[in-house]
Amino acid sequence: MRYRWFWILVVMRALAWGEFVIDEPGSGGKSPSSPRAVFGEGGGFGIDMLGTVNTFDTLGRGVFAGKVALYEKGGFGFRFQVGIFDVLDIGISEGIENVIGVGNPEFFIPGAYAKLQIIKNLSRFHWAVGFDTFGYGRRSLVESESGTRDMLYGFYSVAGWKFWGLGSEDYVVLGLRVPLLPASMRRWEAVSLMGGVSMHLGKYFFLSATVEHVYFVQEYAQRLLPTLIVGFMPSENFELQVLFEYLSEVNAFHRSLIFGYRARF
Repeated sequence: MRYRWFWILVVMRALAWGEFVIDEPGSGGKSPSSPRAVFGEGGGFGIDMLGTVNTFDTLGRGVFAGKVALYEKGGFGFRFQVGIFDVLDIGISEGIENVIGVGNPEFFIPGAYAKLQIIKNLSRFHWAVGFDTFGYGRRSLVESESGTRDMLYGFYSVAGWKFWGLGSEDYVVLGLRVPLLPASMRRWEAVSLMGGVSMHLGKYFFLSATVEHVYFVQEYAQRLLPTLIVGFMPSENFELQVLFEYLSEVNAFHRSLIFGYRARF
């Protein structure tokens, strides 16, 4: 008999907890969302990256994602991410130069990927830290004195706000990148800023402007990379981003494509 009352009490407590939902600060009185909400129910879909600039959003527990990037000179990049917890993603990323076109393919050592969300929706403010590549293409490559090239990898911190745009929530992000590899860039002069802003045009399309590789020393001034992005997310599973990256040395925009897929498991 005592066990019967125990299980009745457990069930009643679970039902009461299921009804107990607190709106997140800054929600504006909108309907409460599930703690495991990943894709921005009823207001568009969450964006974990604006081009190659990390946002503060994570995938969410039990979600996996893959991205393929096609960039300058036949380059091919990919990343695979898994949401371990609601606030933690891990994965791997890789870039390969000259996959398509003239010249032999140039492979680099795959890099680890991680993102940990420290603050989530504190009056719409968010903050995350992580480890990742610093983009793809010539701006993210470092050439040594011997002539070998390596991709930039390292730690980053990104913070910002969400605001209600035209049909979905949009992003304002500002971040800091601290290089770890290659070893020649492991110095304070190689720390750089990144940032971006998005604006939805309805629920499925968005425009974004980002800037990366903003260094504090003149030595790396030529790495500055402003980018315009046109994004299309027709569902919670698929995304397409077209990047127009301004390369100052040729005074022209270079076009890149990023395809993405994500789902629960």
